[in-house]
Amino acid sequence: MFQTLGFEWEGHNGQRRSETAVALLLGEVTGDAPLLRIHSQCLTGDVLGSLRCDCGDQLELAMRKIAREGCGVLIYEHQEGRSIGLMAKLQAYALQDIGLDTIEANHALGFSEDCRDFGLPIAILHDLGMRRVRLLSNNPEKYYALVKGGIKVVQRRFLGMGGVVIAQDRPPQSTNQDVLPGNSTKGDTPQVLSDQDLQLFRKDVRSLKKQIVAANMDLTDAQAEKFWPIYDQYAVDTAKINDTKAALIQEYAQNYDTMSGDQAESYLKKRAAVEESIMQLRVKYIPTFRKVLSGRETALFFQLDWRLGLMIDLQLAQMPLINP
Repeated sequence: MFQTLGFEWEGHNGQRRSETAVALLLGEVTGDAPLLRIHSQCLTGDVLGSLRCDCGDQLELAMRKIAREGCGVLIYEHQEGRSIGLMAKLQAYALQDIGLDTIEANHALGFSEDCRDFGLPIAILHDLGMRRVRLLSNNPEKYYALVKGGIKVVQRRFLGMGGVVIAQDRPPQSTNQDVLPGNSTKGDTPQVLSDQDLQLFRKDVRSLKKQIVAANMDLTDAQAEKFWPIYDQYAVDTAKINDTKAALIQEYAQNYDTMSGDQAESYLKKRAAVEESIMQLRVKYIPTFRKVLSGRETALFFQLDWRLGLMIDLQLAQMPLINP
């Protein structure tokens, strides 16, 4: 049976404010590296089952994992909407409904992309006498916060159903969902993804790729300090190429009915050049990553990067390509 403890403190994350959290304890948590889940309150996901996030699924999965082992701690923080509050979160939802992603909506409301501070969970862990944990989280920032707070994270476990799972932190698409390539209602004309849907999809993927990489790369603190700046620049360069790729996808869709043979050939050459530029970029960055990672770790990263690329292409292939 879980034991419940309440905690409160005065936070100082830019302003003085009171913060509260509940810790659910199971078993002897001062033993060797129990499971730990730090979960931010999400009324819409945890209680109402919102499709805009997978918070409720992650909470349930973490509780099951802890219960299965018979030992662990779940810290439930009062930080609704990444600590912007429930009303601001609902305002952000309204902005997402007109095309903004989570980060853009937060910025439009005057908030940073993530306003959470993990000082209270760290204080709770110290108060409980916990110095070593196995972290259940997809968020690398939680890992870094714990390490900086003097908590040894001996293992990080990615929370996903059966492996890597990408959650969509935006409204589910309400248009074209039932029209897949090959099932067109307009004769032989392919269905085309709308501009808004394509941009939302790509922003979703960009925002979560880093979390997936973090969950699969077992980096030391020294490696992480050097790796992530390189990764961030690599992600920027990759995004530029993908911008070109996305523009070509839409160019093809918009001009399909009137495209001449020469235009089609030109399009194919442009697409081939984009695919080649992606491979050239990877080759360019191999020696840069090798300065931080071992050969096997570098190979693991690029294998992961390649698989994520395939996953993105597969998801795009299953999405409608034009508005009917």
